[in-house]
Amino acid sequence: YQPRIDWQIWFAEMQRPEHNPWLIHLIWKLLDNDKDSLSLLANNPFPDKPATFIKVDYYIYSFAPINDKSRAVWQREYVGVWLPPLSRETKELKEYIKAYGWES
Repeated sequence: YQPRIDWQIWFAEMQRPEHNPWLIHLIWKLLDNDKDSLSLLANNPFPDKPATFIKVDYYIYSFAPINDKSRAVWQREYVGVWLPPLSRETKELKEYIKAYGWES
């Protein structure tokens, strides 16, 4: 068991978004600047107003070469979009949230 949200998201990307309703719900809450949901993050990425859109990209990470002059620990390769841009007005997102009874 690993309670950290970043670790949970890492596992979620191994499946399709619809198999991770908790993550879709989290995105819905972040789009509303929900205080409890934001408390799961180290810092509020939207301090002035809620995000208009949230999208999730997929990357493959690997260790950077030892002799990398940038002193980077990780390097990443873009794979694609895991979840397309969503807003509170996205019809499919609203229907998904409603189907789970999560309307706010």
